[in-house]
Amino acid sequence: MDFSQADAFFYSTEAANAVMQAMSTVDEVTHVSAIAVEDNLASIAIMKKLGMQFQYKQLHRDPLGDTEAVFYQKAV
Repeated sequence: MDFSQADAFFYSTEAANAVMQAMSTVDEVTHVSAIAVEDNLASIAIMKKLGMQFQYKQLHRDPLGDTEAVFYQKAV
């Protein structure tokens, strides 16, 4: 099956939405957070579409290479 970028965006959004809905049923969970590389505009668009709000930008340290990352969050 051949997936377009639009298909990937749709399925990624639906999957993330399902996770957020599942987490909203757990009493101990009050927020859902997400992180993306700063230039990953598709992931940032999904976070925004899900109603997540930008929190901060920070250097993300990784053994494969450090990079600027953005952090988003939404109350559930």
